[in-house]
Amino acid sequence: MNKLEENKQSVVLGYERLSSELTALQVQLFSEKVEGMGLEVDLKEATICLEQLSEENIFLNSSLDVNKAKLEEISNKHSQLLSNQRETENQAFRAAKGPPLKLPEQEVFDDSLEFVSLKKRLEQVEKILKKLENAIDGVHFHSASFRRSSGKVPVPVVSKLIQAFDFKVDHDERDSEERDSTEIQPSSDPFILTKGQIENFRALLKQLSLDVENADALYKGERDGRRSDNSLHKELEYRFEALKKHNYNLEASNIELSVQYEAVKQHMTHNQEQKSELENHYEALKKDNVRLKMESNELLEKLRDCESKISKLHIKMCDVQQNSHEMASMIGCKLENLEKEATEREMLHEQAWNTTVSQIVDTVVELDESIGDFFASPVSTGPYDGLNVNSCVAASVSAATKVIVVLQKELEATSSDRKAICALCSEAKENFADLLGKNELAIGILHMIYGDLRKLVISWCRPLHEEEVGLQSDNLSDLLNFSSYEILMKQLENLLIEKLELESVNNELKSELLHKTEELEELNKMCFDLNGVCKLIEDIQGILKVEDTKIDINGTPLLHLESLVSVLVQKYREADV
Repeated sequence: MNKLEENKQSVVLGYERLSSELTALQVQLFSEKVEGMGLEVDLKEATICLEQLSEENIFLNSSLDVNKAKLEEISNKHSQLLSNQRETENQAFRAAKGPPLKLPEQEVFDDSLEFVSLKKRLEQVEKILKKLENAIDGVHFHSASFRRSSGKVPVPVVSKLIQAFDFKVDHDERDSEERDSTEIQPSSDPFILTKGQIENFRALLKQLSLDVENADALYKGERDGRRSDNSLHKELEYRFEALKKHNYNLEASNIELSVQYEAVKQHMTHNQEQKSELENHYEALKKDNVRLKMESNELLEKLRDCESKISKLHIKMCDVQQNSHEMASMIGCKLENLEKEATEREMLHEQAWNTTVSQIVDTVVELDESIGDFFASPVSTGPYDGLNVNSCVAASVSAATKVIVVLQKELEATSSDRKAICALCSEAKENFADLLGKNELAIGILHMIYGDLRKLVISWCRPLHEEEVGLQSDNLSDLLNFSSYEILMKQLENLLIEKLELESVNNELKSELLHKTEELEELNKMCFDLNGVCKLIEDIQGILKVEDTKIDINGTPLLHLESLVSVLVQKYREADV
């Protein structure tokens, strides 16, 4: 009996320990579910941030291409404007009799100031054109008066001006104007011809002023776009630092989850050892407690199901790992292709940039050649010699080359930053893919654990239907909602309370049984010895004649003795009488 009580107490202690471990596992399961949901939210945010970064990268590449195209257009227009300005000023200086106009010197600190100075120079050229027109009118008036006074045709000075004006026009215009001049000179008035050329020159100046205004507007738009690109680049750097910190936090949480998984695995092995010990206890108590034997058999069957499920989960985990490795290799190939495309685009951009630099150098060489032609041509002597114009052109060209060098350095810096961002984005994508696979695996394990607990509660509550117990279906919509676990926890608490009540009743019955056995032992001690009773019966039978008396010999010894004593007392009374 003592061994039986000790075995039952050990079983009770084992049940209590298992119940405490079950509650601890439930708490741990809830915490892991909360962490899994947090990881899902972080993963979604990280994927959204990566998509935004990729879109912004594409937008920056497109804006960079557009800005380069605009820069090429501005540089071409700027070179054309400078060449046209030099030609118009050259023609004005050759045509005018007065001294050449001395333009104000000023240092160009910005391209917008350069456009303003160019507009001022165009206005001054218009003034020179008006003076030239007045001078031509005066020459025509003097020639007419001289013709009337002398009656001879002088050498037309206006034709010389026309030849000087036609010398600085482009090659195609030069040929056409020379043919027109050869056709018109013998048949028309040179004064009318000069008037027409002046009108053409005025229209050319108007077109040049419009081109300068358009170039100024384009430059302002380009400058504003550059400022917005710089601010966007800083914002992208801040976002990248934030994503880097978030990635470090995700790696730390991943390490914590792996440690917790190893602890749960060790705990499961420990539980298996404890279950083997409980099986031995159940085998010793088979004859005394049938109900416990049935429960132990059910627990063994469930344990086997759990082991088979664990093996299946292990196989699924291996499959998921293989799929994750394949996905990582595919993503790596895609990233390599993207890097190759980026390098090709960069080479194309560099080639385009080299072509633009060569064009700018060619335009500067053409400017130098035109300045050399200007010095080779005869210039009218006077207090103004045209050196100020050459210094202004040289200052504008040097400012343009400085701006181009600065833009080239910024382009190299942005390309290196873009490469670093692409590499970091690829690493972040790989880490996020691993976290996504582990998160999905954890969600599947949580679903299976909930289903096993639900089946366990239903097996304990067999008399009740599933609707009466109040359990939900196997598939939960929200794993982190504690209300879906409340019914299951309440049913487990009720089962544990019923188990404890049954164990207390069993202990009370055992104590009563022990008390009754002790009372029986005391009664046995108080009774006579059976051997002595048998001898006493034989002595009395020797005194009495058993055949004459009606005595139940087949009864118990005590009843037989009682009947013999009663017969002896009767005979004794009869003898006394």
